[in-house]
Amino acid sequence: MKKKSLLLVLCALLILSVTVNAFEFIGGAYYTIFNSEDIDDMNDLIKQFNLNLETIEKIAEEDDIPIDITKSKELKGSFGFYAGGLLPVTEKFKIGGYYERFNLKTEGGYHLPIVNEGVKYKLQIPVNGVVGTVKINLTDYLAINGAIGYYFGEMTAEVRAYEFGSDLINQRSKEELNGIGYKFGADINYPVNENINIFGGADYRILSVGPKDEDVPKEDKLNLDGYVIRGGISYSF
Repeated sequence: MKKKSLLLVLCALLILSVTVNAFEFIGGAYYTIFNSEDIDDMNDLIKQFNLNLETIEKIAEEDDIPIDITKSKELKGSFGFYAGGLLPVTEKFKIGGYYERFNLKTEGGYHLPIVNEGVKYKLQIPVNGVVGTVKINLTDYLAINGAIGYYFGEMTAEVRAYEFGSDLINQRSKEELNGIGYKFGADINYPVNENINIFGGADYRILSVGPKDEDVPKEDKLNLDGYVIRGGISYSF
């Protein structure tokens, strides 16, 4: 119930911030650098998977067998985007909301064309957020902000092993995820004119997501904490 109530409040902030007459549109892109033991553990598995691919490639080359190798990329970071609006409460103080999305994705495997044999692996974790935010302009060029958001998405893993074109293994697992996240950071603003600002900023996101179950302990959730570097544009009406 707490998550549903928070989601309703955040949605109301988001809708209100883009429907009233006096508001500031914000939008842009960002890059998250993860600071998470869970992501580190995933990257250890990816490294081992890539080492196994190198071994398979070496054996194939020694036997003069053509092979195609695709190594998995480590999940060190993820690009994302956001869009929403801010309402001026005072000259310096603003509240608002925005929608954001980022996606962790990696895939790899090998293929032996002669016998049509191989293994393919894919992992994808798209995450959406409905976020309420507070912004305080310290000067025309510097601001600080804080935010709380409801995040939801899914983790999908796919594994396929085949030989002579026939599947030996073809599995796909999917788990829905959600959680409450927090962010705090600062912006550097460059006023282009009375209406348009270009800005860059840095935040730290605190976020753990897990199955839609209130009783799941935090240690069993997927930790997605990380540093967020972002840029964007705002337009004041």
